[in-house]
Amino acid sequence: VELMLTDQTMPGLTGLELAKELSGSAPGLRIILATGYSELISKERLDGAKVGRLLMKPFTRNELGWAVADLLEIDPRLAVTSSR
Repeated sequence: VELMLTDQTMPGLTGLELAKELSGSAPGLRIILATGYSELISKERLDGAKVGRLLMKPFTRNELGWAVADLLEIDPRLAVTSSR
């Protein structure tokens, strides 16, 4: 597994807690955190949990594709979806 997309609000633990826990056992894992509550997230908390990208909901398929492409270091044109 190279990349994980997680939501901030989940039962039992937050996305930041999950990211922080996994960053210790899988240091190369790239993490995208999705949330609708920006006031709960700070740059320091993202950095501490090794989150590579924050996506604010609602996000588009293109925004998700660009975030994945950026973290996996692939050509972003391959990640952009058509509007059909």
